[in-house]
Amino acid sequence: KQSYYKTIIMNSTMNAVYIKDRPEVGLLGDNVIIDRSLPFLGPSSIKHDQVLIKVKATSMNVDDLHLAEGAFLGGMPGMQTHQNTPTKPLVLGSDFAGVVEAVGSKVGDSFQVGQRVCGLNARMLGHVGTWAGIVHSKVSCCSYSRSYLF
Repeated sequence: KQSYYKTIIMNSTMNAVYIKDRPEVGLLGDNVIIDRSLPFLGPSSIKHDQVLIKVKATSMNVDDLHLAEGAFLGGMPGMQTHQNTPTKPLVLGSDFAGVVEAVGSKVGDSFQVGQRVCGLNARMLGHVGTWAGIVHSKVSCCSYSRSYLF
């Protein structure tokens, strides 16, 4: 059986939920795009202190909606995500659970390939969105997960 990582790398794109234009507050649903056209995040995309994760589960919380709309903490400057554009879409989501696919050079023994993890990517700090097939995350944003959870 071929691994998910090998299958997706051959296609070089991944499934993701994203927006290309920042919506008005309350109109996010009209702007969400779900498809398989975003570039794949491979091992070369991770930094020395990150892990690459195949996402098994994610969630939607109110902060995800506010970040997408540019209204996080009332729209406070410096606390919003980058301004998404058609060429640089904003992948939504911050929570994730999944399996480690690759580790950065300085991760050490903290996490191993094949290990189940969960965590929170801080979107307001520029971390990648988690509503995608593959994400990378800082080790400090990850925790071990029990095998019976997913």
